[in-house]
Amino acid sequence: MSRHGLKFRKMVVPYFFMIATWVPLFLIAFAVPDHVDKILLSDVEGFIDVYLFSDVGSWSPDFPVVSKLTINYICLFSPFFSIIFCYLTLKNSVMEKKSFDDLSQLKALFYFLGATLVVAIFLYVTYFDSTNLANARKLAILAEYKILYALYAVAQMFLYYIVVLVSYLIYRYVPRAIVKSV
Repeated sequence: MSRHGLKFRKMVVPYFFMIATWVPLFLIAFAVPDHVDKILLSDVEGFIDVYLFSDVGSWSPDFPVVSKLTINYICLFSPFFSIIFCYLTLKNSVMEKKSFDDLSQLKALFYFLGATLVVAIFLYVTYFDSTNLANARKLAILAEYKILYALYAVAQMFLYYIVVLVSYLIYRYVPRAIVKSV
């Protein structure tokens, strides 16, 4: 039985790049006041409500401006950062590609549809859903402390990076196996 798939012989993760993209999340968490008490922050919040992603993602009622700025940072920059992350990871890594010729069409279709479902759910949760973390029983502690909320945002961005990397690999190699005998 021959094996199929991809394997990283040597995976080089751009840690410095990831940390550099996460630093603004902590800057937002510690530099922005909990509530709008200044005219400038009120204008920024109004701009976000009108022109950007107003009420999406996971937010906290304890620090609404911080959560609004954080989720907008994630929504705006994560797609670009994840593409750069994917490029840097694949450019510097060594991959072993095994043949996809023996991959059954049903299994390949399952991989393809599964990746599409994960991407669709992730995009829905990030861009269309609005979740008050204070009302989520198991995640309520994230809504109480800015540092935990910033760590949650880092985890969300990291997940964005991984979803894009895995999706790229699946969408690049698996379709050949689906259409091999069509």
